[in-house]
Amino acid sequence: MKKKKKSYNLRLIKSKRLYTLKEISELYQIHIRTAQEWRKMGLKSLDDKTSPILIYGMDLRNFLKYRQDKRKQSLGTDEFYCTKCKKPRKSIPDYIDFVNTNKRLGNNSMQIRIKGKCEVCNSILNRFSSTQKVKNFQKKDVKKPEQMKLLYGTESCSINTDLKEVSKNVKNKQYK
Repeated sequence: MKKKKKSYNLRLIKSKRLYTLKEISELYQIHIRTAQEWRKMGLKSLDDKTSPILIYGMDLRNFLKYRQDKRKQSLGTDEFYCTKCKKPRKSIPDYIDFVNTNKRLGNNSMQIRIKGKCEVCNSILNRFSSTQKVKNFQKKDVKKPEQMKLLYGTESCSINTDLKEVSKNVKNKQYK
């Protein structure tokens, strides 16, 4: 069974052209029944009594754009989109982490990945932001700026450890 498409390339549609249902199904590589269902959902046709049924390209574009825009959800500054719940959710405060991706966004800003855990289903949440917007996120008392992590390696990586302290701890454990 083929999975349904959720978004369609609207630039393939010529707005001043008339399309038949068969042409629409070929354009988007969908079954003709899907195009017929779109008519039942509100896709306007030129005249229902003519055969074949003709649809203006502009009406098709507006119909598909409305369907795509209807699914979009805006997020607050402290919210993530949970892919499991399919809704905007807040993270458990103790699990929020800021990771610098080392990608520049313009002249004054860097890209930051904010990681969290969903309050409802405990799945991992991700949100990309900029250093400018992270300041707004941190104003909500989520995390202090000194707790931001940089993406240089893992905690067990030798770059992030003091080798002298590690060797002292190893020696102490061996002789005890």
